[in-house]
Amino acid sequence: MKRKLTLITLMMTLLLTAAGCGKKQETEAVDESAYVYVPKYISLGEDENRNNNNYTYRNGELNYVQYVWEPGSEGKQLYCRYSLEKGTTRSADMPKAGADNNVCSAVVDAEDNLYVLYEKYVMNERNPEDYHQEYSIAKYDSSMKQIFLQDITEQVNSGDRAYVQGMVLDSENRIYIYAGERIHLLDADGKYAGKVEFNTSWVESVGIGKDGKVYAVYYDNNGGNGGMAVTEIDFVGKKTGNIYRNLPQLNGNVMISAGIEKDLLISDSAKVYEYDKEAQEYKELLDWVDCDINGMYVGYVDSSEDGNLLAVINDWDTGKSEIACLEKKPAAEVQQKEKIVIGVLWTDQELQSAVVNFNKSSEKYRISLRQYYNDGMEYQDVITRINSDIISGTNCPDILDLNQLDIAKLNSVGALEDLTPYLDKSSRLSKESFLKSILNAYTYDGKLVGIPKRFQIETLAGRKSQLGNKTGWSVQDIIDFSAAHPGAEVFEYASREDMLMILMTFNEGAFIDWQKGTCNFNCPEFINILEFVNGFPAEYEYDEDQPSTPARLASGDLLLSGVSLGEFQEIQQYPAMFGEEVTYIGYPTVDGQSGCILSGTGCFAILSGSGHKEGAWAFIEDYLVNDDSRFGWGFPTQKSALDEMINEELNVEYVKDENGELLLDEEGNPIPENGGGSIGWGDWEYTYHPCTREEIDTVLALAETARPISLSNQEILKIIGEEAQAYYKGDKSAADVAALIQSRLSVYVSENS
Repeated sequence: MKRKLTLITLMMTLLLTAAGCGKKQETEAVDESAYVYVPKYISLGEDENRNNNNYTYRNGELNYVQYVWEPGSEGKQLYCRYSLEKGTTRSADMPKAGADNNVCSAVVDAEDNLYVLYEKYVMNERNPEDYHQEYSIAKYDSSMKQIFLQDITEQVNSGDRAYVQGMVLDSENRIYIYAGERIHLLDADGKYAGKVEFNTSWVESVGIGKDGKVYAVYYDNNGGNGGMAVTEIDFVGKKTGNIYRNLPQLNGNVMISAGIEKDLLISDSAKVYEYDKEAQEYKELLDWVDCDINGMYVGYVDSSEDGNLLAVINDWDTGKSEIACLEKKPAAEVQQKEKIVIGVLWTDQELQSAVVNFNKSSEKYRISLRQYYNDGMEYQDVITRINSDIISGTNCPDILDLNQLDIAKLNSVGALEDLTPYLDKSSRLSKESFLKSILNAYTYDGKLVGIPKRFQIETLAGRKSQLGNKTGWSVQDIIDFSAAHPGAEVFEYASREDMLMILMTFNEGAFIDWQKGTCNFNCPEFINILEFVNGFPAEYEYDEDQPSTPARLASGDLLLSGVSLGEFQEIQQYPAMFGEEVTYIGYPTVDGQSGCILSGTGCFAILSGSGHKEGAWAFIEDYLVNDDSRFGWGFPTQKSALDEMINEELNVEYVKDENGELLLDEEGNPIPENGGGSIGWGDWEYTYHPCTREEIDTVLALAETARPISLSNQEILKIIGEEAQAYYKGDKSAADVAALIQSRLSVYVSENS
């Protein structure tokens, strides 16, 4: 297993992650011409042992397959039909059509005939890791009498990446099975008719348009918005038809179906759009969050006979399944709530769930999400969009997700509210509820600007025998450390660009005062950075044959390891890799202070330009109080939750036999009930043991010194990188280059402060 330096990986990721909904203004005023979709929910049950899938809406009924797991049995599959008019469900055992067959996909035609694609895993008894899939397709009438059964294993398994995603029927009941980079075609009798190849382009979804024809949404290598496009599937010609571009930005969970007024409905985890293929234009119909729906849970979207929308929602964590019938109504007829806008770089499942739950419970406020990042955007362009809205005076969000933003700069321009008065008035939270070090880390110029729900720790580890007990070091210290170990690699997989980004991320504040609009790069500390960065390659050349990271750390060929901690047990792996005690020294800083990163998640600020600050705090407070265990990776910031986590680590129960005696592993140690878990790189593997108090205290001590960081300004890095080339090539000294950088950046900082 190859792992790049933790912070470098983080940086690269950053640069690339009866309420109404619909077309509404950002203010409380109601546009008389606007409309909303009002959801009415119909429960299909809530059971962790049941899961619904493979939906088809036909003739007023929702058809679907239900998977049922029963204690002590292998489980079974049911074919279910829910009548929206009668509110009743009919179900029957799904025919298996052969031993060990599982339903891969199922659809229903206009005459209520059921088409089932079966998948069967065939294992090699001599080698359990060697297996293949067999596929067959069957048709049943409404009484479940089999009309045909065809084996299509040879055809579907031809070519690479044969992962089957689903199937649809066209208006002539011809069958389209989409699998990765191709669509397989079968006639109405189930006989294989050929395939349509997409030539390395991945098919996201296939569905029926308003005209009854089959369309595919796929990644178009030749362009399109975010690379996505739509094409008609020509069954007879076994090829794609016209390509339609200018799709909306699509963010996962993509589905396509017949439009209401236009050709197609296209939905993703955030919104539903209607697409006109001839005009190649789309119109947003609704935002899932505005409908109190988590779009990541939506498993099916279609239009109904009355011109409204129908969606099926599956909460795969709780087993809750329901139909949302979305009726289009004039916005003026729907009770309005005070609208609170959250600005985010991108949405995630936890935030969507929190917003949906808050909106359902609040009688006064409604949260809306505004995502600033779209595929293909540069990080700095995203920041420019956010800054423009903040200073606009009319389009400022009420809440801002601080994840990966420059908190210090936002605070220096007065953009962030102090949360202390809100905490002081809260009946649910107080400053004493949280770790003091966390609140201190998010306090800027005496203002508490954010409170993360959870946190992780990023730092650097090295041998204690080489580093001593230091908890921080300067750039000069690491230069001296590197010089003392010639031939050894300091950072793994790091290039000049990587190191410049890391060092400027930690030290930008030492050279730039955004509040005053001044900078100082013509100094010994920055010259040190240039000299250190110059010791790294312009491009890192990977050696596939080199030993694993743990092997290189153990041998001393690699001096430092990136550290990422979100659970207490993870602290154990680093002494194991080095083969001795380690020092968690952190990333180098100009002043030699701790370079340990506090990576807070779920950290929201109230913007000073918000006109709805009480409502903004109402959401933040609710979000912090209601911690959802499904999204619980990382250390909780609330002391009570962290104490509970520590107690679980220290008070371990062990597996016992029927006589109450402890069971021991191969090394004679008791076996924890929940297991220890393990981690591995190449031929190295480590099994975690229950944490000791000392290990927990080590993590807590790192949390005391850790602080949040933000990605360094990309334009600044660009200017430094451009001017530094003359030094890297030996044409100019580091001091001369530093003077040139100072000249250019003094203008940039002055103009952008």
